[in-house]
Amino acid sequence: MSTALHHPHMTRDAFFAWAEARDGRTEFDGLQPVAMTGGTRDHARRTGNVALARHTRRRGSPCEALAVGAGVATIGDAARYPDVLGTTDAA
Repeated sequence: MSTALHHPHMTRDAFFAWAEARDGRTEFDGLQPVAMTGGTRDHARRTGNVALARHTRRRGSPCEALAVGAGVATIGDAARYPDVLGTTDAA
């Protein structure tokens, strides 16, 4: 479950600057920061297994699996941090 934090509307760039200076996990819904709950040990294990399987299957290709902390811009100027993100962007 996510809980909206009380902040005036911000831009995605302002969110990244704000989030960089604080501890805790937050996403950006396009208007304000949203607190993310912590995961369980079981969730962390499953996330690791998915990242490893994705990495193994894509070995030798330009694709890579990123986990924990890799963000993605979504619809509405939002920023989300999925458990595992597949990308072909080498940057």
